[in-house]
Amino acid sequence: MKDEKIISSFQKTVAATLDVAAEKIINIKAKPKSKRRQLSGRGLAAEGCSVDYEVLVEDDTAMKKMSATVKEKMSDSNAFTTELVATMISNGVTSVTPDAIKAD
Repeated sequence: MKDEKIISSFQKTVAATLDVAAEKIINIKAKPKSKRRQLSGRGLAAEGCSVDYEVLVEDDTAMKKMSATVKEKMSDSNAFTTELVATMISNGVTSVTPDAIKAD
């Protein structure tokens, strides 16, 4: 089930990180990293996911520039995690504990 608040939080965080309008971040899709679950302590370890998205750009030149921007600005996963968690809290996400979120 889609959680629009999480999707919006991710979209806004990516947009802010890349310095583009949120509407330029499209086709956001989360998928499980692994179909296996491992036991951790007394319960099951939380499953992770990977998130795919696209950034709308004007042309090939802008695409090359954006590719370099993504590599540079998205390389600091701790900064992205901090911003995403803050955005999730301000958007009122309740389906997942924001502190459980970690970008890698």
